[in-house]
Amino acid sequence: IQQEIGQEDLLFLVAHDDDPFARYDAMQELVVRHLTGAVAGAADGAERPGRAAIGQAFAAVLADTGLDDRMRGELLTLPGEAYLAERFERANPGRIFSEREGLKSWLGNALRADLLAHYERCAAMPFDLGPEAKGARRMKTLILSFLAAADPEAASGLAER
Repeated sequence: IQQEIGQEDLLFLVAHDDDPFARYDAMQELVVRHLTGAVAGAADGAERPGRAAIGQAFAAVLADTGLDDRMRGELLTLPGEAYLAERFERANPGRIFSEREGLKSWLGNALRADLLAHYERCAAMPFDLGPEAKGARRMKTLILSFLAAADPEAASGLAER
């Protein structure tokens, strides 16, 4: 018997679980529930309570100083469009893309200050092939994707710099 975990419990797991896989799984479940509901037309994506929960979960991950950038990057990566499409009997690729990009834009706006702070921290790391530097580069790219969805001109300036 499989029981659905409530949103509050998922938020707790994302923010506090000491098992990295459990944190990742909880984050993916939050995002997938929101996006599949929005794509299916359950409610406007902006009005669904899942969006606020995702914002809280992302903020908790960004604030967690115990995470390295490799794990932080995994936790902040949205599920792909193909994965989301598999959740539907008849997928609507345009709507999936639109809802996913809308969430990225919203997160980029809602968490702008935190994302920019992490971007600057990661940008200051010297280039090398070690895991810490690779994680920082991944975070920079991921952050740029959120900021570009919210404000393409500002993100373009960061990328150019």
